[in-house]
Amino acid sequence: VINAWAKSREKGAAHRAEGILNHMLKLYESGREGCCPDATSFNTVIDAWSKSREKDAPKRAEELLSKMEELHQQGYADVRPDTISYNAVINTWAKSREEGAAHKAEAILNHMQKLYEDGREGCSPNATSFNTVIDAWSKSR
Repeated sequence: VINAWAKSREKGAAHRAEGILNHMLKLYESGREGCCPDATSFNTVIDAWSKSREKDAPKRAEELLSKMEELHQQGYADVRPDTISYNAVINTWAKSREEGAAHKAEAILNHMQKLYEDGREGCSPNATSFNTVIDAWSKSR
């Protein structure tokens, strides 16, 4: 259902997708084992924000990435942010017309690079990471 909302491009779709994600988290926290969202669930909602073109989309996407990092540190093993997670947030900033968007995109890339250098597997920057930051800078004001 999250994926359907993410792909719909309907007004409010990102809000709906995030609402379902939050509902899944609440169900899991109340004891419903099969309802735990994973990295794919979060990545799909981040992608929905990227496609939404709403003004607060980059901030919402970055908040979800932070939530993933927080949940992973709390023991949610399947919610570990990966290259796809970071690239999706970088892309959301790159698509944004907000002032400072390129700086934000590059900061996420730098954070990602530091995690990788510190031994964190699964989040190594790739060509998409760098190209998206370059794109963000090419559109910056």
